[in-house]
Amino acid sequence: MGNYGLKKDTGLTGTNGKSLSMVYSILLSGVENYVIFRGTKTDSIDVEVTPDGLDVTQNFICKSISVPSSAHGLGANTAFAAASAATPLCGTDASQLTWNSVAYDPVSFKVTVAQNLEARRTVGQQQIQYLTATNRDITFDFTISAYNTVLITDTTAMTSRTMSMTIGASTLTFTGAHLVNYSSTLSAGGSTTQEQSYTGFARVLTIT
Repeated sequence: MGNYGLKKDTGLTGTNGKSLSMVYSILLSGVENYVIFRGTKTDSIDVEVTPDGLDVTQNFICKSISVPSSAHGLGANTAFAAASAATPLCGTDASQLTWNSVAYDPVSFKVTVAQNLEARRTVGQQQIQYLTATNRDITFDFTISAYNTVLITDTTAMTSRTMSMTIGASTLTFTGAHLVNYSSTLSAGGSTTQEQSYTGFARVLTIT
């Protein structure tokens, strides 16, 4: 599901170029009612990794949402998929972050991809007729333990680099990545490890 928000809209199946239909059910007065979302595409997605967890927040825009009904209207032979038996990913399923082929141990990592969907209606239509991805925005932020001044130097010079982050079986590769902001907190009486936080953007994101 995350690929629909992270990958570039190429018009191919498995990317945001293909709209989805989604259905869920709720109990109303003890009766199961179905709600169907049609013409659904991802507008934006956040993937956040910490030592304690891995959270994905995905925002959708759709053409229509049905009124809850005890009849889903999808046909008598419709069979719904069983609940996944796979173990959910967590923070320990992510590995080292690399910047310019150098590995760092992140304390936290977050990537946001906005597809910036343009909802278009045409004359005579009450609902959305077209939902097209425009300029894709790829932003990220991460915090690492302080090792050296290499990333600070890249931030100051706005040097373009390649960054990668492996989550589960997938590797997110950011090409044309730039660090735009750096922050660090110093405390004379502090007893914690020194950390550096960075925010930036990338021109291209690929998933392998």
